[in-house]
Amino acid sequence: MRYQFILSIFISIVLFSSCGKRETNEIDLAGKWQFKIDSLDQGISGKWYETKLSDSIKLPGSMANNGSATITL
Repeated sequence: MRYQFILSIFISIVLFSSCGKRETNEIDLAGKWQFKIDSLDQGISGKWYETKLSDSIKLPGSMANNGSATITL
């Protein structure tokens, strides 16, 4: 009887201690970002990451919401 009581207390503590704590791997990307559309897949080989990119976008949002909806291929 005492063993069952102690076991039930232990299980309750374990269950309740893990309920409120959640670790997430989320990163907030809100803010202004520079970008350039890479339709020809030249960004890495052209080292675009070393230059100031021509367009900007505010997140959260979309290209259409930020006035960058035209894509030239």
